[in-house]
Amino acid sequence: APWIKQVLYYTKDEKAITVLQWCLPVLAGYALVQVYGTVMSATGNIVQFCAITFIAVMLNILLNLLLIPGNGAKGCCMAALLSQGFCGITTMLYLRQKQGINIRIRSLLMYIFIAASVSGLYYVAIKAGIREWMMITMAGILTITLAVALKLFDSRNWRSIIQQKEI
Repeated sequence: APWIKQVLYYTKDEKAITVLQWCLPVLAGYALVQVYGTVMSATGNIVQFCAITFIAVMLNILLNLLLIPGNGAKGCCMAALLSQGFCGITTMLYLRQKQGINIRIRSLLMYIFIAASVSGLYYVAIKAGIREWMMITMAGILTITLAVALKLFDSRNWRSIIQQKEI
């Protein structure tokens, strides 16, 4: 967070680092909403998606009213984390139940393992004083290595897809 704050923002306020640390995990919930919300729209479940989104917005407003007075911007991030997480998980579970979309727990656990491994790498690299560009390179290599080792990425599948496109 300190490096990202330094690159993106021109503030000396150290509280900005804490706010950024709370904001970044919100992206996971946001990604779920984007993926599963699109599927809900495409499968004709737009009314249900709007209802889930409305509940998430009301939850966000309530949490903002409760958390911002005591926590400031960090409280806003907490509210976003909870409301986006609720919306993303709810859309995912709705599609699983109504559309029969399978959620593979094994794949989910592998992605969590990769995320935890990259987080651990960043933690160790920061403690060791490794430069940011080197940490990013190492994280990319670790992610690709684990994805191949856990068979989340199969080069044979990519080759067959590319070969089909060339024909």
